[in-house]
Amino acid sequence: MAKKIFVTGAIGAIVLFALAAGIYYFGGINQTAGPAAQTKPPEQTAQPTEQPAASTAGTSTTTVSTVGTVASSTQDGQTWQTYRNDYYGFAVSYPATDSADPSVKEISLPDIRQEYRFVKIQASDLMPGQTLDCSTTTAEAGNQGIKYSWVKVHDVNFCLKTFTDAGMMQRDGNYIYTTTTTHSLITVSMRIHYLGDPSVEGDCHEDPAVAAKTGWKTAACRKYVFNEKTDTAVFADVMKTFSFVTPGSYDVMTQNIQQKTKLYDVDADYPEVAGLDNPTAQDTFNQTIQLDMASSVKVFADYFKTADPKLFPKIWRGDYTLRFATSQHGKYLSVHMNGDEFTGGAHPAQIYKTFVFDTQSGQFLTLKDIFKPDTAYLKILSDYALPEITKRNIGDRDWNQTGTAPTAQNYQYFWLADDGLHLLFPNYQVASYAEGPQEVVVPYSALDDSLAISR
Repeated sequence: MAKKIFVTGAIGAIVLFALAAGIYYFGGINQTAGPAAQTKPPEQTAQPTEQPAASTAGTSTTTVSTVGTVASSTQDGQTWQTYRNDYYGFAVSYPATDSADPSVKEISLPDIRQEYRFVKIQASDLMPGQTLDCSTTTAEAGNQGIKYSWVKVHDVNFCLKTFTDAGMMQRDGNYIYTTTTTHSLITVSMRIHYLGDPSVEGDCHEDPAVAAKTGWKTAACRKYVFNEKTDTAVFADVMKTFSFVTPGSYDVMTQNIQQKTKLYDVDADYPEVAGLDNPTAQDTFNQTIQLDMASSVKVFADYFKTADPKLFPKIWRGDYTLRFATSQHGKYLSVHMNGDEFTGGAHPAQIYKTFVFDTQSGQFLTLKDIFKPDTAYLKILSDYALPEITKRNIGDRDWNQTGTAPTAQNYQYFWLADDGLHLLFPNYQVASYAEGPQEVVVPYSALDDSLAISR
């Protein structure tokens, strides 16, 4: 699960996307009869996928195209695109732009001129005998300060090559990440272009004499000092989204809403999917979850419009925190979210949300949808849950019975996993706050005759 971080800096960006069939030599690639002398990478725990069959005319084999797909997502006004390639087995996201030209995309942002960043993604077949050499030679170190080093991002090992190009009072800082699988060579290269002479910015000059001679304007000029840490932060954000994928699978990424005011804090994670075979279903899932989250956060924030100033923030500070987990059972994607909301009092209120989504039909399922028509599913679940709760010796008998009674409200939180139908009973429903929420797993074998969904 890769977390995506959105860029809020004011440097103009150009995102250049390219997929090449040849071998990409930005990284140190050797083709030899045996292993090359190299610095060994750390142990790679992320598992690349097996290579699917490439497109071949005249056969009936199920094939996967070598050409990847691109999907867009938006959060807080920032748009990112996710490139996914099932043949080479990876996916990565990068900042999207609004240019009509599909090969060169740019954003014009105010106040900064002549600076840009770009991302290039390339993949090819790993040729027999090829190895990834990540050692820096003396000659390379002396030529533009080329350096190689192993870095690990989400358990994926990359050989990172860094160097600087210079000329015409301008500089390019290059950051090139290369990794291999058993069959693929994958490179994500990123570059930031900035001015070597901070007093010169293309069509403007701070020297009035030069401006008068050339017709350049001085009003728009300002000095720009390159800050590698902040100006290349987006490169690290891009690499955090890299993941290996399998054909027919999809990615679940983490999006985040953060708000900080003098009265409260919001830190809420929620899921976003990419790579579904059904793009309409993907849009339905993402938009529904986004709207639900936006609505929940708004309700929380609106409370503080009339909050007692004697309490907030002098005594208390509001807080809204939410995390999630997912489970996949066949074509069904389930999301179970929990967190807490503090608006004053002895302790925070607990937050629970659950969703079950059919990734093929694009429909969210209710508990009723999981069972055959005219099935007394609430009684079936109640009959299973009550003994499970009772044997935990929490609460008392009446509390247990009331909280597991066959009502829709008692069974509003549920999700599907490979081990069965999960039921969640929040704090206070079947026992005290101190006992915490209670989860009961009903195995599918106990529901065989009543299930409408595929197991």
